[in-house]
Order: sequence, then structure tokens, then C-alpha cells
Amino acid sequence: MTRFILTGFESRWSDKSIGYGETQRLKDFDKVFEVLDGKVIGSSFGLADLFQRRSKTLAAGERLGSDYFEVRWYPGRGTIHFFPKRKDLIDRLNRVVGRARQWLPEREDLVSKDFWLAYEHAEKFQPEVDRHLGETPRSGRGDYWNASRDGNLNGDHEAIAQAQDHVAQACLKAAQDHGLDPLKGIEAPQQEQLLLEAA
Repeated sequence: MTRFILTGFESRWSDKSIGYGETQRLKDFDKVFEVLDGKVIGSSFGLADLFQRRSKTLAAGERLGSDYFEVRWYPGRGTIHFFPKRKDLIDRLNRVVGRARQWLPEREDLVSKDFWLAYEHAEKFQPEVDRHLGETPRSGRGDYWNASRDGNLNGDHEAIAQAQDHVAQACLKAAQDHGLDPLKGIEAPQQEQLLLEAA
């Protein structure tokens, strides 16, 4: 909700601008947020517009804004730090993607209120998540969490799955630290629905 970082935005030109492919990526961001906001595509001052008009200022380290984001660009590292202006649109995006990827239930009544409370307060639980990750026993592959976060698993699918499991367990424990049981009732509503359909 507060910041995310994407790579692949190096400055390849002497005029301190980004290339065509990178501009298209930013235009895709602009389109998604216009649709989420119910606006006509191309009607906002987007990230692509910002980089086309102010790339030298951004390359000099200034934090500037489009309609939906403030950004800080690090052309030498090729990263852009995105600071969303509209948390409601980030939440809407997370829910759409979460349902499409089956990370979130299709219907809100299929899980307990604790699930949604944990979802809504996830960023506040970060210190507990970090603490529980520090308690995670290491196995032969080493520090899975740091390796997966830093992109050092190089397609090792078993290690990636193990890292994801460690993170999921740490998130669950952090929610439990706050008196929440996000897994409570996940199966029960589905069973109740099947019983209702059978009747």
C-alpha cells in the first residue's frame, strides 16, 4: 500500500530517458489504474506522460507525481520506487488479482471475518512477520526467505516453494499474535454451501 519497487528501468540514452519498452510498461500501469478508477483510458496524467516530460528531473533524483503515483527513479540501478496516491485503488487491484490467482476467495462469505481483518491489517503485521521469519529453521538450501526476496533462487522451484511456505507460516503466526485466526472457518462455509445445494 505504501511503496513498491520495480526493476528494468535503466536509462539507455544520453538524454536520461527510458526506452520504448519501458514506456509501454508504464502505459500499461496507467491503463490499469484508469480502468480501476472508472476513467476513460488515456484521460489521466500518467506515469508514461511523467517520464516523457520530466525524465531529466527524475534522473536527477527528484520525487515527482502522476495522477495515481509519486515516483522516484534510480536510472543507474534501473529501479523505480512507486508511492501510490490512492490506497482504495491498490486494494481494488489486490482483490482483483488475488481472486484471479485464487489467493483470495471468490466470495467474502467463504472465509471468516478474521481472514479479512488479517488481510486489511497485513502491513501493520510486518514486524511480527520479520520476527517469525527470523525464527524459521534453516535447512540445506540456506536462507530461503532472503534468497527468494533478493531473487537468488534462480529457478529452483523446490526452494521457491519452501521460501513461500516459510513466508506464509510467518504471516499466519503474525496474525495469530494479534488474536486472529485467518484460516478459521475456511472449510466450514464451503461444506455448508454443499449441504445447502444437496438439500
